[in-house]
Amino acid sequence: MLKRLFDSFGWFFVLISGLLSACAIDDIGPTNRVWLQGTSPTISGGFQNAGTLLLESIDDAYDVDLTVPQGAVTNLASGLIEFLGGAGGGRSFTADVINYGNFDASYGLVMTKTNGLFHQRGLFNVATNIPCYYYCTNGYFFQEAGWLTITGRFQMHQATFVYSGGIITGEPLLVDAALQLLSSATNEASFQINATTSQLLGDVPGGQTVRILGSNENGPGYLTSTNGFRNEGVLYLDATNAPFDAGLIVLAGAITNSTTGVIYSRAGPGGAREIQSDLFNAGQLINETALTVKAPRAGVVNAGHMFLTSDQFLTLNSDFTQTASGTLKLELSQPDPGFDTEFMTIGGTAALDGQLVLALKPDYTPLPGDSFRVLSCQRRVGYFNLTDVASLPPGLAWKVDYRNNAVILSVNNKVQPPVVQEVTRVAGGSIHLTCTGTPSGALVLQSSPDFKSWSAVATNRPFRGLFEFTDSSTKTVAKRFYRAVAVP
Repeated sequence: MLKRLFDSFGWFFVLISGLLSACAIDDIGPTNRVWLQGTSPTISGGFQNAGTLLLESIDDAYDVDLTVPQGAVTNLASGLIEFLGGAGGGRSFTADVINYGNFDASYGLVMTKTNGLFHQRGLFNVATNIPCYYYCTNGYFFQEAGWLTITGRFQMHQATFVYSGGIITGEPLLVDAALQLLSSATNEASFQINATTSQLLGDVPGGQTVRILGSNENGPGYLTSTNGFRNEGVLYLDATNAPFDAGLIVLAGAITNSTTGVIYSRAGPGGAREIQSDLFNAGQLINETALTVKAPRAGVVNAGHMFLTSDQFLTLNSDFTQTASGTLKLELSQPDPGFDTEFMTIGGTAALDGQLVLALKPDYTPLPGDSFRVLSCQRRVGYFNLTDVASLPPGLAWKVDYRNNAVILSVNNKVQPPVVQEVTRVAGGSIHLTCTGTPSGALVLQSSPDFKSWSAVATNRPFRGLFEFTDSSTKTVAKRFYRAVAVP
């Protein structure tokens, strides 16, 4: 039965439950209201809505389902499509949608059109404590303009969310779905990733946050990129309400964490955190819980900032390179007696350069004999610079012991005098020297032809624990001896 009513607001069309299963709806004008009450019609073709379209039950918990198999529902700027609870029951909307107006999920909603398309250019509102499920298998949700406002729950399954413009408040939740973030989307937004087959299509632009979460509801959380990606935003590896794994997977290529990019490894309630990809870090990698990086090809390169918090460790199955611009910051806490505190385990060669920065937890007071294994590796090449070391009580000094397969940091009750650690003949006959020791006011590198008369070759002020120098005046010298001297 189709009732046509009129009041001071205009014409009303009311579809009564059980009396209508298939029909055609003409376009809904600005003064018209179509009210589907406990019915499930299939509309034979698409239509435009400039007025009001309501889906609600009135006297019992009846479902209200609207299906448009052909064409699209275009909600114009003046249009309102609203889903209301009424007396209960389910609400579903199976149609392609182009929304310029107000699409309001004030009651639980399921969208289910296979290969469906939703172009969001107006206001899409998911009310507080209300779930909205986008179950359009192989479908697309295009957030192109306007506002997607989520104070309840917007959850997508087995479809693709494309963010190209507009404003998103709240976090869309993608479960076994795909995410594409376009550079045209200049407003900040945040997304949650659950389950194990979600995909990242393209890069992560600046201002965008992607939280990859294990959860009790959907198990481990993994995000996969086919050909690698560039991160200019923020990525989290975490869990929500149970100890589940979280990780990033790249099938080919690498992750490039740009200068503005941040990758957090967080503990949450537990579970493993891993990255299965080669990694080039020019931004920040912040390790607040144990992280494993399985780099199958080019290894891990740090040209930015890596921060390892106390009692956490980073495991690499590959080579590790820190460039001259890279910084490795370690937070130190009281070592457990009989336990070898280790920050990094490297399965290949560790090529060291750049800075090593030491920070102390507020409750840690270093004592003589405290020792920390900065890293273990198959082979070490190069040295760190100690440029920012935590202050020690009077009479104590840091000692860095560079071994062939490890770097050991310890607290000594005496200053370690600088030494010439390595001497290497380089191309053209020059001599390259590496000096290490306790940071001090300055280091003077001296040379002598006979161990009797010494003269200064170079001065490094302030001396930060490492000094490298190439002496090119040795090309015509038969022999020369070197020593390093600390001065105030």
